Amino acid sequence: LVLIIDSPTYILTCFVSGSRFIKVIISVHLISLLLQKDQCICTTQRVYAHRRRPHLLIQELQATNPSNGDVEIELSVEISKYWTQRKSNSLTDPVYTRYFESDGTNTLAVVACTKIPETVTVEQKHEISLRFLCVINYISHSLIGKNKNTELRLLNEGITKEFADYSLLDGTLLYREHSAAWQKLNTITFDISKSLAPNALNANEINAARYVLLSNMRDPILEIGISIEQKEVDVFIFSFIQTNEKWQV
Repeated sequence: LVLIIDSPTYILTCFVSGSRFIKVIISVHLISLLLQKDQCICTTQRVYAHRRRPHLLIQELQATNPSNGDVEIELSVEISKYWTQRKSNSLTDPVYTRYFESDGTNTLAVVACTKIPETVTVEQKHEISLRFLCVINYISHSLIGKNKNTELRLLNEGITKEFADYSLLDGTLLYREHSAAWQKLNTITFDISKSLAPNALNANEINAARYVLLSNMRDPILEIGISIEQKEVDVFIFSFIQTNEKWQV
């Protein structure tokens, strides 16, 4: 989603509560203020990839109009030329696909997104809230090329159902799930004193590295939809790895 506003945008990073210094980013807020003639509107966007629902990306928009007249906001979505829009069972929500090859492996990806309105009107002295969802899934193996149409149909059916299910869920519930998952991941924390030494690793660098690592790894123990049996297997494997690492040290 692109919010067309010719004004400075401020980025506010939301952290999970925890240690005084070492914390984990859970979402990013983009704050903009538009001043034009006698019109004024403040917008806040919250963007996050859901930590317990691995295919779900959420973008929320809140716009406040304190002025004495209605304000129209233009919205647009930019689609890469490498993605192809497909017909969806839904009349409103588009589905995009992409097929590509890399190092002998074929990957087929499908994305279902909320349809973005071209304009939104915020009435005087009012506030609006909008939520946009993207559900992303893919498969990757060497035989996709031979059964691409079948694989694409199955992916399309699965992602359309998943998107419909997520659309029914309350936004507050989704963010509460997401925040609680990060809090659980952040159970083990430590304090670090700021160092003025050259090239020292301080809290900002550690936070960034930790966030990148955690964000690029799925945690099946936290994910919704994973069976209890599979979670028990994952816990056993994790404990086994930790034990081996201790013995090696």
